Amino acid sequence: MKKLWFDEKYAYLEHEDGKIGRLLITRSPRLVRATKKELENYRLMVDGIHWTAVDEDIPFSAFDNKETELSVDLGAIPEYISMSYLAQRFFGRSRSWLHNKLKGNFANGKPIAFNPQERAELKKALETLASEIKEAATQLS
Repeated sequence: MKKLWFDEKYAYLEHEDGKIGRLLITRSPRLVRATKKELENYRLMVDGIHWTAVDEDIPFSAFDNKETELSVDLGAIPEYISMSYLAQRFFGRSRSWLHNKLKGNFANGKPIAFNPQERAELKKALETLASEIKEAATQLS
């Protein structure tokens, strides 16, 4: 690592080869809550960066500009369907679990992502809800 800097949205990492990677800060709830002084107070580790004040570890590989591979964009769906209901009914989990999976947030220094089975289950859940909504609308005729 050559240089680390921040703006309002991203942490940027310049590698020794001159390539610049970025990390969406919102992927780490701990970094989001950190002050500018806390963000700038980091320690390099063998495979990543440690922020002592907020107790966060982020691997260098997280700065690969591939946020969309880990996160899932449901568009406006979370505005009109309860994420708590979706998480509980289809996964038996909490809203925060689903939120972290959708955002690709970090836990224990590692990104949380849907595994292939969970992605398939999310797809099936949305299809089920769409079918139920369509059926309810049809009954209004």
